[in-house]
Amino acid sequence: MWWFVLTAGAGVPAGLLPALAPWDAPEQYAAHAEASGLDDALVCEPVLPGEARLCLKVQEEKRRRWVTTADLDRWGAAPRALFDHLRAEARKHPLEIERVGIEDMDSHYARLRDGDGWAAVAVLAPERLAEALGGAPILLGVPVDGVAMAWKPGAEEVDRVMLIGVREVYAGMPGGITPAVYAWSDRGFTLFGRAEPKP
Repeated sequence: MWWFVLTAGAGVPAGLLPALAPWDAPEQYAAHAEASGLDDALVCEPVLPGEARLCLKVQEEKRRRWVTTADLDRWGAAPRALFDHLRAEARKHPLEIERVGIEDMDSHYARLRDGDGWAAVAVLAPERLAEALGGAPILLGVPVDGVAMAWKPGAEEVDRVMLIGVREVYAGMPGGITPAVYAWSDRGFTLFGRAEPKP
């Protein structure tokens, strides 16, 4: 049995959550849907082109699931309205930013962890992370679902260690999104680089 509750914004269900996903998430879901005999697709948009997409999940009682095009039809919702709603929520969602020291260095990075998908604030409202780090520009990695890592650029050794750190988190935890690191400024995101695994 399906249930949903509409919030004050028409077509926006209660329990709507952001979900950062790897670039190929729609293809992965399409293969699953086809194997299951479903004619359905994930609702996603690019946030870090070629690397990560912003998709949607919805919390229904004790179950959290991906939002698909079939949901949009049931809700009478346009994808743009749902993504705009999440961007507005990201500007005010409480942040729990942890300051983490970098081993053997007089430096730190900011870690944003949130099991409900709100680590996506890092790409939905990156200015908030930048403010916590003293302003733009910042470097940002979203290696796995629920984790964002950000730091101030400029110290070459710190950047190198953090590139490796983002890669290690990506490779060592479930829910991998991307090992890539992006620079963010008021001009938007640009690819900064990635650490390649040793052969």
